[in-house]
Order: sequence, then C-alpha cells, then structure tokens
Amino acid sequence: MIEVTGSLQIKNNIYQAVLSYKENNKWKTKWVSTKVKAIKGNKKKAQAELEKIKDKFQKEINTECPVEANLKFIDYMRKWLKMMKASLKETTYLGYKKIINSRMSTYFEDKDITVSNIKPHDIQDFYQYLTDEGLSGNTILHYHANIRKALEYAVKTDLIISNPADKVDKPKKEPYIASFYSKEEVKTLLNAVKGTKLEIPVVIACYYGLRRSEVLGIRWSAINFESKVITINHVILDVSENGEKKIIKRDTPKTKSSIRTLPLVPFMEEYFKELKQKQEENKKLCKDSYGTEYLGYVCVDPIGNIISPDYVSH
Repeated sequence: MIEVTGSLQIKNNIYQAVLSYKENNKWKTKWVSTKVKAIKGNKKKAQAELEKIKDKFQKEINTECPVEANLKFIDYMRKWLKMMKASLKETTYLGYKKIINSRMSTYFEDKDITVSNIKPHDIQDFYQYLTDEGLSGNTILHYHANIRKALEYAVKTDLIISNPADKVDKPKKEPYIASFYSKEEVKTLLNAVKGTKLEIPVVIACYYGLRRSEVLGIRWSAINFESKVITINHVILDVSENGEKKIIKRDTPKTKSSIRTLPLVPFMEEYFKELKQKQEENKKLCKDSYGTEYLGYVCVDPIGNIISPDYVSH
C-alpha cells in the first residue's frame, strides 16, 4: 500500500495541502488547494481539510496504482481497464472490455508473460494469431490501439522503461470500399418497408445517408421547419454487457465532424410533418399507454417506443 503524508503550505494567501508519497521507489509531491484562506484562526480548519484531502488521495492512488511489475499481462490489461472506466464513454469502455475478454484472454491466459517482461515479439505473435483466426487488419488495429494505450500507462507509472507495442509492425489499415444502392434498388427498398416499423429509419437513411445511430437519434427539436434544416447532434446506440442489452442516448456523435446541419429537402419536410401529426394522434389514442422515455424522438413505433438499433440491423 502506498502511504501518503501531508503538510500545509501557504500560496497566494490560501492554505495548500502538500502531499508526499513514494511510488516505484521514487518520491513524488502533489499540491492541492484546501480553499481555506490563510488568515488568523483558520489553521485548524485548514488542517482538517488537509486530512480529508490526504485520506481521499491515498484511497485514489491505491485504487489506481496497485499494479505490480510481475502481474500477468492479461491481468494487467483487466486492471488497467477497470481503472480507466470512469474516464471512458460507456460504449468505448464496453468495446475495450470485449477486446480484452475475448481473444486476448484466450491467447494470453495460460502464457507466462508479465507486464514487465512482455516483448515486442509476444505482441507480434498475438497479431499473427488474430490473423490466423481470420480477423481483418482493421480489426487487429483495434487490439493494437488498446494494448499500446495500456502499456503507455505502464511506462508512465514506471513499471516498464519503454512501450514494446511501439516496436511491432502494425497491421495495415484496409481501405473501406463502400457499396451503394442504385435508384431502382432504393425504390424497391422503400416499397418493401412501406407501412412497416422500419419505414421511418429507412426513409431517413435513404435521403440523408446517415449512420444507423444518427438516424435513430434524430429528435423533433433538431428539425427546423422555418429554416428548413435538420441538425445531426445526437445518437442512439445499443450495447451489451454481461449478456444484457441496453440502449444509450448520447449528445456527442462519433466525431466532431459528425455534428452537422443538412438541408430539409421538400419531400422530407412533408414526410416529417405528416409523421409528426401521426405521432400526435397516436399519443391521444394511446393516452397513458404511450411511452414517455422517448418523447421528442422521430424514430418511434406507434406506442412511443424507440426503434432499437438491433432491430434495424436484424
């Protein structure tokens, strides 16, 4: 366990908590403001704040840095992910978790490879294993990014001197070649979904070429009938954790460039107006049975439930 000591110093007329601790045989210092003014009669109050700050930091550092150099590499990956959870978006965390708990665990579990002795050739052999398993270069790059980021933290905390992931040959990124429907195929598709639960997301996707999550995340507040624009700034995603699926609503799409404003083309303007009127009628008809969690969303079924991403894909 890392022991933390503390003392008070004055800086800019404020009592500062100066925390000292030894990590990986190196003494480190951290300054934290007590927010107590350095005036007569306040020292006892500052001392009490110092104790709170010291206790809190000691708990944090022993939660964040309990990693021993002889910890098995796969166990280190799990511990690192647990530590990172609070700073990651839920979808990112679950993506990392899936990577670590699937083929990575299968490959490294029985190997005597620790975080301190893992070599570039160990990582390279793992990538070859993934290739033999039929994974694409793009998928293996996700594994590489995960491993490299975790080992970068090991460098930062002095568990290892350099990052072995920097010395391996990264899988080559395969160019994405999109396929798209012809005009006739789009007509066939629109006729096929007409009147079904899939009609709304398919019509929007056909006219705007949005991602599935963006289509389902459109809310009425994003459609400006006066300015004749539609803003893409929200997504609906579904994730799976421990075999249980749940839907996530998020205001930040995949990248900053994903937040964009598109023209409300005449056909879609009329389509949205008719759809909004129909949804208002459904609310009146269903009364208390109409779903309230997704009020304001465009892609809902007749009783107000969101059309799930999984349903659209399947």
